Amino acid sequence: MARMLVPEMVQKKLAELRHSFKTDSLFRNSVYLMGSTFVVAFFGFLYWVLAAHLYTTRSVGLATTIVAISNVVMILSVLGYDNSFIRFLPKSKNANTQLNTGFTVSTLAALLVSIVYLFAIHLFVPKLSFVNSSVLWTGFFILFMIVNMLNFLNNYPFIAYRITYIVFAINTAMGVFRLMLLFPLAKLGLNGLLLSNVIALGAAMVATFYFMYRKMGYRARPLIDLAELRRTGRYTFNSYISMVFLTLPTYILPTLVISRLGVTSAAYYYIVAVIIAALNVIPMATAQSLFAEGVWRGEQLAQHVERAAKVVFSLMIPAVLILVIGGKIILTIFGNSYAGAGYGLLVLLALSALPKSVSYLFSTVLRIEHKVGMVAAVYLLYAVVVLGGSFVGIRTGHGLDSIGWATLAAEIITAVLYAVAYVARASNVEQISGEIEVFSPID
Repeated sequence: MARMLVPEMVQKKLAELRHSFKTDSLFRNSVYLMGSTFVVAFFGFLYWVLAAHLYTTRSVGLATTIVAISNVVMILSVLGYDNSFIRFLPKSKNANTQLNTGFTVSTLAALLVSIVYLFAIHLFVPKLSFVNSSVLWTGFFILFMIVNMLNFLNNYPFIAYRITYIVFAINTAMGVFRLMLLFPLAKLGLNGLLLSNVIALGAAMVATFYFMYRKMGYRARPLIDLAELRRTGRYTFNSYISMVFLTLPTYILPTLVISRLGVTSAAYYYIVAVIIAALNVIPMATAQSLFAEGVWRGEQLAQHVERAAKVVFSLMIPAVLILVIGGKIILTIFGNSYAGAGYGLLVLLALSALPKSVSYLFSTVLRIEHKVGMVAAVYLLYAVVVLGGSFVGIRTGHGLDSIGWATLAAEIITAVLYAVAYVARASNVEQISGEIEVFSPID
């Protein structure tokens, strides 16, 4: 009887999920965004495993460094237009102007940051000085930086218009295409690795522009519209600052660990950080979907938040329990030493993902209500607590676990502040609804 009951319960739950996927755009777009992130991670993992067998260790090491630099350039040059597109595109009466202004400004920023990197690269990464050896290498480096940034930013118009299946499809195709390119380009060594990335990213970028044309009537051209900058500039800048504060610990902590605890501890930290990053995809993707839904249908914001919370915590609670209970077994895959040294940190960071989920949801409401200055201030406090607590903990001999405790404390403080702001926020749902005038160029 019990054996029959379990399959029936599973079938019922699957039927409910299929119904939600068909009828609930928030749930559907959350699933596509989660799937897109996991697809990128999965094919990225396969790509570097294959690269390690087909290319020399030196080529792989140099290529991964350039890819890491391209991601830093991307973070520095999107300038908040990712969130700005989601917030303003659905009600924009001239989406072309907003998109072209955002793409042009971000491209110029990526160009500027790339040039700064080229001037300073011999100081920070001397082994990459060869990118300054010729005009061809310099141009290729700059092209890599710009294409990578645009490929990232181009996802956000589709999130804004709640057609994220296109993001999922393009990222899947790009992952497969990049893998295929590894084989014919293997004889070129480092050049082949870099070309496989640029060609795949460029193809994905062209595909996103094509679908923006088909779905949104978008026509690309270089443009900086001053009226558009005045209309969205403050919001965009504050979004950029909040993103910098939020991601600051991600880029500083590895350096802190390797300088204070050594290379071995850095390896333990990196593996745990990768696992937790995969876990945090759940609230991040759902928050992006909530953002779009809240802009389109602001009068139902409270219901959107409730539905998003159900999606997030129905997935996060089991996932966190798996990591807490089975974390040692998971880390043992990488080696017994990883389980011994990294389990405490894994548990603390897994637990911190629960209040982080609260922060993602409630900060999204503040973004919808144009309170991004408050978001930036809270994330500044978050960065200070994480980095300050981690530094003090490591310096006083508490090792990697001090990062976990500092992060848990910062996430709880941040979640409480956002929860208070959500409950006490000045703008009510009716005001938000009245502010949002929906305009869609989509047929």
